[in-house]
This record gives sequence, structure tokens and C-alpha cells, in this order.
Amino acid sequence: MNFILKPKRGDPSHTWNPAPSTTGVPTKEEMAYVMSTEWRWIKPDDIAAFVVLAKFKVTDDKTGHVTIKHHPYTYAVFMIDEFDEMPRFSKANLTYPSDVLADALCRNAKVQEGYGILFYGPRMEFYNYSAGKEWEFLKEDKGDAKDEYQDIEPVMKPIMEAGVHDLTIDMCNSELPVVEEVFKSKIMPRNVIYMGSVVGTKVTESSDALHSAST
Repeated sequence: MNFILKPKRGDPSHTWNPAPSTTGVPTKEEMAYVMSTEWRWIKPDDIAAFVVLAKFKVTDDKTGHVTIKHHPYTYAVFMIDEFDEMPRFSKANLTYPSDVLADALCRNAKVQEGYGILFYGPRMEFYNYSAGKEWEFLKEDKGDAKDEYQDIEPVMKPIMEAGVHDLTIDMCNSELPVVEEVFKSKIMPRNVIYMGSVVGTKVTESSDALHSAST
């Protein structure tokens, strides 16, 4: 994954964003802008993910037979990166490190509303996830398709601490009891809502079992 870094203070090279090409072919201004930016590259070998599974009871409508199935509940993604100072990403990015969580929660887990955990370097970050609204086929009175933009992209937003700042943990300066307390008080109580394609009744485990599955 590649990310544009935020320009350093006083650097004038990123103060102008060229208008995007309307032909699909990058303009000279776009290419010049992209080539002048500083990028952060995270190699595929430096990205890993772990899945937390939820247990579901699925009842056959015809026979009444009950089976137990497991389905993704949330993900923890690890991105290995070495730096002396935490990178700051530019708003010009179309993707961010947390988007790898959105892809897994949307396409693999079929989650409508949930959360994900990102380990970026030594920092643990927590994100709320929303799949967004489903695309609707809108019609005019004439019966023709209505040409209207619909925002249906999945969204990852940082979980806020007391509504003031992002909930993060610096693993270099935090003890394991602190991490455990954050999980117990702020992460594990969160609910996950699935899309309609996920069938079955979620089996509620004890808090100790959930803790074991999350660590």
C-alpha cells in the first residue's frame, strides 16, 4: 500500500492540487504533482491480519436441525513500518491504512456496522466501521433511471476517546493491563450488525471466552 505523506511545515510543493483529468489520462500537472510528493510504501509482506470469529446457530427451516457455524466478527490488521516519528498522511490520499479493515469487514465479513483494530508500527488504533447505504435504483416520473450520485462507500472513522481525540495506544509506553482495560471497557461491549445476507442467531459467549478470542 502507498500513501502520500503530509508536507513538512513551510514546504510549498503541496499547496496546490491540480484538477483531476476528465479523460481518465493523467495530465502533465497531475503527473508533476504526484512525482513531487513524498510517499510511504508498506510492502505486502509487512501486512498481516487476524480474524475474530463469532459463533452462530443456523436452523434449517424444513427439518428444524440446528448447526453451529462461525463467521468473521472483526479483524486486527498489523502493518510493520519503521520510523523515528509517526508519519502524517496527506488529505490528498484516496486510501488510508485503515481502509484494509474496511475491505475485510465489507467483502469478507458482510458487516453493516462494526469496528476494527489496526496495529500501525508500535501504535494500536481503533476504528468504527459503517458499510454505508445500499445503492438504490431511483426512477424519474418518466420511468428513466435517475442520474444522482449516491455515497455507498464503506467508511472507517477513528473511535474517539471522550469525544475529544482518537482512541489509540502507544505500545512502547503502555503496559498490558492498560491494553486489557481498553478492550474490556471500550471495545468488547461494542455491537456488530451484519448485512442481511448473514443468517443465523449469534451465540453469546461469556466475557472470558470473548476475551480469549480477542487476544
